[in-house]
Amino acid sequence: MQPTTRHARRFLVVLSLALGVCTAHAQQPVAPAADTTFVAPDQTNIEASALVQLLEQYHYNRDSVSSANYAEVIPDYMGSLDGSRLFFLESDKTDFTTRYKADSIYWTVTSRGRIEPAYVVFDVYKKRVAERAAWIQESLKKQFDLSGTDSYLLDRSKAPWPATTVEADALWDQRLRYELIKEVLNKKTVEEAKTTIAKRYERRLKNIADIEPSDVAELFLSSIARLYDPHSTYFSADTYEDFGIQMRLQLVGIGALLSLEDDYCVIKDVIPGGPADLDKQIKPNDKIISVAQDGGEPIEVVGMKLRKIVDMIRGTKGTRVHLLIESSASGSATRKEIVLTRNVVNLDSSRAHGAIFEVPDASGKISPVGVITLPTFYGPDYSKDGKAQNSATKDIEELITRMKAAKIEGLVLDLRRNGGGLLNEAISLAGLFIPQGPVVQVRAYSGEIKVDDDEDSSVAYSGPLTVLVSRYSASASEIVAGALQNYGRAVIVGDSSTHGKGTVQTVLELRNLVPQLAKSGVKSGATKLTIQKFYLPNGVSTQLKGIVPDIILPSANDYLPIGESDLPHALVWDSIKTSSFDGTPLAP
Repeated sequence: MQPTTRHARRFLVVLSLALGVCTAHAQQPVAPAADTTFVAPDQTNIEASALVQLLEQYHYNRDSVSSANYAEVIPDYMGSLDGSRLFFLESDKTDFTTRYKADSIYWTVTSRGRIEPAYVVFDVYKKRVAERAAWIQESLKKQFDLSGTDSYLLDRSKAPWPATTVEADALWDQRLRYELIKEVLNKKTVEEAKTTIAKRYERRLKNIADIEPSDVAELFLSSIARLYDPHSTYFSADTYEDFGIQMRLQLVGIGALLSLEDDYCVIKDVIPGGPADLDKQIKPNDKIISVAQDGGEPIEVVGMKLRKIVDMIRGTKGTRVHLLIESSASGSATRKEIVLTRNVVNLDSSRAHGAIFEVPDASGKISPVGVITLPTFYGPDYSKDGKAQNSATKDIEELITRMKAAKIEGLVLDLRRNGGGLLNEAISLAGLFIPQGPVVQVRAYSGEIKVDDDEDSSVAYSGPLTVLVSRYSASASEIVAGALQNYGRAVIVGDSSTHGKGTVQTVLELRNLVPQLAKSGVKSGATKLTIQKFYLPNGVSTQLKGIVPDIILPSANDYLPIGESDLPHALVWDSIKTSSFDGTPLAP
């Protein structure tokens, strides 16, 4: 959950003062130097040091983490690289943790911004993947007996790494037979299945070769941030840009979804209303051969990393980009240059949408019921020019207006797949259904409690209301469902509880905090930092426990480890005093 822009700006003033001066540290032992193919740029060192300072000075849970906890960083980072526990060996983990002690990791990152262990571990990972890819290619030449009885553990995230190469080979033999069976069940011959699997691991090896130092730093620094809680993280510059796009559902570009297939950049879809759609020349499955900026030389993009191609195509609104396109028309290898003017593209797939259903009651009477689905709480806070107008609240209010005109007799708000979003959008959206009053309370590390009210006395919809939730409903979804439940305004229906995320994060772009980064003029990374916990109007936290629906429906989700309580370092549950509000829950 992200706080409002106004709150974040006040926070930045304090942070910039804290990070504008280089902090001195006592001399501490550091990890030994090692050979690695990656060298961290100076910017990464600065951002790494700044991240740790932010965590230590402003994280809600800062008192619970010490240098000793950094013993968890290497195993967590290894898991980020090799979540299936198939490439590394247990001896690799022992070597890394022996070589890089907790104190040395902490002091080298804090005092020098150095993250050498990240690159050393990654080099070993890359070597292990290359070795395993070669083993797979050889193994696929043999005959496999697929008729026997065996088992393979799909989720190995909690399993140990193989103790020896022999044990790893046995695991991989099981995995290859599992993958072969899956392909055969999908109507492929065994030989076709082998070819598919061989190409799969060739692609994996190539993808790893394309990983850059910033990608490695992002994984390692996020492992440090997760020592404090599961929702604090570090964003590379590219990830931060993508995060902003997700929050405001807008980007500046040509409006095409791209993928990489056999080294070619392929148009997977054209976004309605974008420059590519309006131009009518680009079609799905067309290939982009080269990209040029206005007045610049074309750069061939065949074999190039997809992220680099995307960066070349995105740009400033009103500028032009030249694309050499190879047509996907049957039997055609025709290429033509297409010039598109970049513009704002709205990503409507995550926007609120709704429909009206004719629903019979017990007597057979048909009643029109509106259903609104909200995938995320999006809003304009992350617009660089401050002019973005996308708002979950505004969109839902418009849908309600149309549905009321159609004489609906009930409304369903579907938040079952909504993992959260902007805090201010949650507050204003809840306000569509209640008069003025508190929606959520937030408590800072200092213990200060602030009540966030819906200040608009108008109500967009006052009829029968149901809110659908699941274990995937988190953060802002839980605020809305919980507030409407506190007020007795809606019947909550769903899994045995929601996700249980009761914390507030702020996103801080590091170049706004560190003078050296501001002066460089380049894109910087950012950190998502947990700074508050939130509570419902009645003072109850949703942390760990979530919202318990008024009507609980049987669900497989209740048996899956997908809640906040299943995450390491999750903050504890507690409660505060109730705020004054005019409402009574429907259920006792």
